Amino acid sequence: MKLIGLYSHSAIPYLEQNHRKFAQANGFSYTNYFVRDYYEKYRIIYAILQESPSEVFCFIDSNSYFIEQKFCFPIPEDVLINSHPGSHPPQNEEMVAAMDNFFVVRSTLVSMRVIERVVADVSFYYLCDRKIDPIVPFPKILVQNHHYQSENKYWNIDISAHPEFFHFKNILVAHINPNKAADFFSYANLLCAPAPELPEIPKEDFDVINPGKPHAIITLYTPEIAQQGAVCERNLARYGRAKDLTLYVYRKNPRASENISGAWLKPELLLRHLDSHEYIAWVDSDMLISVNYQLDVSGDFTAYQDLGNWKFNSGFLICRNSPKIKNYLEAVARRCESIENRATTHINGGDQSQFIGEAEIHFPDFFPISNRLVNILPGYEPVGETPLLVHFVGMPTHVRAHVMNHYDALMTGS
Repeated sequence: MKLIGLYSHSAIPYLEQNHRKFAQANGFSYTNYFVRDYYEKYRIIYAILQESPSEVFCFIDSNSYFIEQKFCFPIPEDVLINSHPGSHPPQNEEMVAAMDNFFVVRSTLVSMRVIERVVADVSFYYLCDRKIDPIVPFPKILVQNHHYQSENKYWNIDISAHPEFFHFKNILVAHINPNKAADFFSYANLLCAPAPELPEIPKEDFDVINPGKPHAIITLYTPEIAQQGAVCERNLARYGRAKDLTLYVYRKNPRASENISGAWLKPELLLRHLDSHEYIAWVDSDMLISVNYQLDVSGDFTAYQDLGNWKFNSGFLICRNSPKIKNYLEAVARRCESIENRATTHINGGDQSQFIGEAEIHFPDFFPISNRLVNILPGYEPVGETPLLVHFVGMPTHVRAHVMNHYDALMTGS
């Protein structure tokens, strides 16, 4: 059997090492190709099968890595592939969405017909619709269910779809693409990289680290996201010690009994500690900051471009202890208090909408700072430059904690 890596990412040394190790452990040959999209991926697969009748190939992408090292599954007559999690096609459907991040194909007439059809579909998407559909249908008769097993080992599991994923080891292949996007950043490579143990979760509801400094940072996380919060706290504590800043850590929502999401408490908590410092910053618990970043204290109010189409992102804000800023934060707090339903983070525009609305009044000429290096998605820093503050948005909570833990190790070089 031959293991073929079809990689849409470059610079993935840890993932390649994982794939090579698996191939060596099972006596498979290994090679890889760089593929820019599904159009190229399936044309390569078709060519490989056509050139090697009767041979068997494992195809794996750069969003997937091996957990189990032993291949203990039956070699298919034609194709071995499983379905997407939660996929329940109607009985009369002949095709089903398949998890083609990892599958095995024997080069036969049956498999060649299947791949030929897929090539035609993705070619149409690419050349006619000018889009790529990442959900590729395979004949239902050839597709195993998502939880397909052999010798008590799962074939291919999507990490994001399984909150208990990290408690299990009896899985051959793990797939991770938490943002469900065509990111050029491989989270699979990240999770194959060395990383420390996840930090213990402190039991105290509130803590002050490195007190009494001119500049300070506040963060808040709740028990529901405690592991993610502990990773962020470890990162911020390290940053605070390096830059001689005070860190306020809220590990419990002070107003949880009022059914108010902790995200809505930013103006209130900033005001609570503002008088004790010259500058104070808020950092959301889904962010990591590099010690190479210097807290921007050049003005009254600093915010950075949002990752979406908002004026700025309220996950990272820097405020001067000044009457102007107090007036602004008090106005934001009043606006938040006027909203009856604040039970979840994003309801009624979330706190971000309130910060932006009042900024337009108090700072009409305000422009957010570019998020070229600060408030960026993982892997989106310019080539050769160091990310300064990374924002891990849009990920399931159980995935985010592990991704942040590995990424923090890369940021510190540990």
